[in-house]
Amino acid sequence: MSKIINETRIYCETILSNSICSNYQFHDLQHTLEVYKNVLLIAEAESIIAEEKEILAISALFHDTGYSQIYKGHEEISMHIAEEFLVQRNYNNDYLPSVLKCISATRMPQQPESLLEKIICDADFAHLSAANYFQKISLLRKEWSYFLGMNFQMKIGKP
Repeated sequence: MSKIINETRIYCETILSNSICSNYQFHDLQHTLEVYKNVLLIAEAESIIAEEKEILAISALFHDTGYSQIYKGHEEISMHIAEEFLVQRNYNNDYLPSVLKCISATRMPQQPESLLEKIICDADFAHLSAANYFQKISLLRKEWSYFLGMNFQMKIGKP
């Protein structure tokens, strides 16, 4: 793991563990670490070069940090947090726009343009094919109910 990825991971873990995010049922530290793991798995399968893997790793770690300040529209805050952190560490100016675009691509509805944006979007939605899908979706629905006022009812059988 590169120094910048390690520093990013520690910083994002601190944000997600010491803010309102620690009370979220779905968009918590565990979700972020799952997205991080999944971007690396997908990047490896796609034979992505090391520099782009770094972009993906950093983007995944920052993508939901904005939830620490606002629920709806958190992506803009996540981008601001990432940019501020990376600029302070003299992160490569050639890569910074790609990090921000990857974070932005996770905004719903997702409309990724580049391969890296597609990878982070797929990693963010990997729970849809997970063995614990029903558990994850139940947590997400509870979170949406609380923060967005959205309520869901399971319907069994014909509509």
